[in-house]
Amino acid sequence: KRPIEVALNPALISDAHYRLMVNCIDSLEIVMLDPDGLILTWNPGAERLKGYASREVLGKPYSIFFSQPDQAAGIPGMLLKQALKQGRVENEGYRIRKNGQALWVNTIITPMFDERGTLLGFTKVTRDFSKRRDAEETLKQTLKELADIKYALDESAIVAITDAQGVITYVNDTFCKISQYTREELMGKTHRIINSGHHPSAFFAEMWHTITQGKVWRGEVKNRAKNGQFYWVDTTIVPFLDAAGKPYQYIAIRHEITARKRVEEEIRLINEEMEERIHLRTAELEEANLKLSETLQQLQESDKLRSTFISALTHDLRTPLVAQERALELFISNKHKLPEKLATLAERLLSSNAGLLTMVNQLLETYQYEAGKIQLLWESVNLQALASNCFEELSTLADAKQIALRNLIDDPGLVVPADSHQLKRVLINLLGNALENIPNGSEIRISAESAPDFVKLCVEDNGPGIPQATLPHLFERYYIGDHTRKKIGTGLGLYICRMIMEQHRGTIAVESRPGEGTRFILHLVRQPLEELA
Repeated sequence: KRPIEVALNPALISDAHYRLMVNCIDSLEIVMLDPDGLILTWNPGAERLKGYASREVLGKPYSIFFSQPDQAAGIPGMLLKQALKQGRVENEGYRIRKNGQALWVNTIITPMFDERGTLLGFTKVTRDFSKRRDAEETLKQTLKELADIKYALDESAIVAITDAQGVITYVNDTFCKISQYTREELMGKTHRIINSGHHPSAFFAEMWHTITQGKVWRGEVKNRAKNGQFYWVDTTIVPFLDAAGKPYQYIAIRHEITARKRVEEEIRLINEEMEERIHLRTAELEEANLKLSETLQQLQESDKLRSTFISALTHDLRTPLVAQERALELFISNKHKLPEKLATLAERLLSSNAGLLTMVNQLLETYQYEAGKIQLLWESVNLQALASNCFEELSTLADAKQIALRNLIDDPGLVVPADSHQLKRVLINLLGNALENIPNGSEIRISAESAPDFVKLCVEDNGPGIPQATLPHLFERYYIGDHTRKKIGTGLGLYICRMIMEQHRGTIAVESRPGEGTRFILHLVRQPLEELA
């Protein structure tokens, strides 16, 4: 106590020293405790540190500044006992301010005795080490993070550090493993030890120019290991600069990319091969296009010849046949003036002429359909009326053979979009074939079934039917029903019917069994006229 009184006596020291001492003392918590640890004195430094005024703490145990767990553990009393035993105790730990805030402090507790050695109490000097503690914790955390980063780099990257001249001063285990050199073999060397010779000198000159300017360099480098094996690394070199902005060392961080480079090389070779194949294929296609163009030209010339042939057929055959038909009709109309044999011959010639004229007309129509020269005139066609009209045209022939014609279409309002002239030709053809091939006294019926998207139109008879072997070929060109195909001159009627139905975006089919009659089935689409036109 005496030294403190002397130190605080303005008469004994200079003003500067006095103020300095006051400031130093006031920055510390200097507290006197009685032998039981009760607070006897409380200086301004203690008030600033703990936030309590002297009237709030004098006579109270100094343990009030410890946390509840520390109080329960008896740490305040233990510190006093250690001070008595050791003559002095120093402790660091958290203390609690009046506002509940925790702060880290350094405390020195010293026991005080009188001349007889009786314990008078304790001197407790406390300093706030919170900032130092925070700095230490920050430093510890930083060191830990750096250690973690180093660990991550060592585990995942190839790391080397060189001095300003490129001499290796540090390598990690991964560098040693991939290069197959020991750390001792690498230290003090430059990276020439793993130079593969793959890159030109200008490559490394550009690298050194970049890093000596204090800039980061990135690139892909092919190196050679100790056993001669090559490997690729993706490299980043970072210069560390001194106060003058000059590099004093470099850290190189690399990742092996040998597998990737191998794949890239394979892809490059594949691309070159593909380019060669494409080049060859292009040449083949150009040659094929040339041949196709020549073939197309030949087809066009062939089509032109075909068109010329059809025109000639129309002019050279049809015209004389029509003229001959008129002449024969004139003979027959005056057959009573002719000898009987001559009149009979004229009738036979007229029948033969009609057959030839039909054949010529069918050939011409077939060409026109196949060449797409016939365009449909779409309109709404009443099927009941169309069937009746067809029956009227054929009624004379039907009556001659006593064949009944029955119109079973009972809906007078049933209409379909179609070309009425072409659809009538289909029905006339089917009805005419039936009249020619069924016996006297038979029956022919036309019926219809309506569905949302189409109309099913049927032409059927109760005649002898069609042989099963004939059915698959019935709609082929030139098929005449005697198992002979492509016999010029006949077999075009049903083929034309099929083409007309296809132009209508519909279908035609046949069902027949010997002795059970024959049914031709037409499917006609039901779409708005504007979509079909």
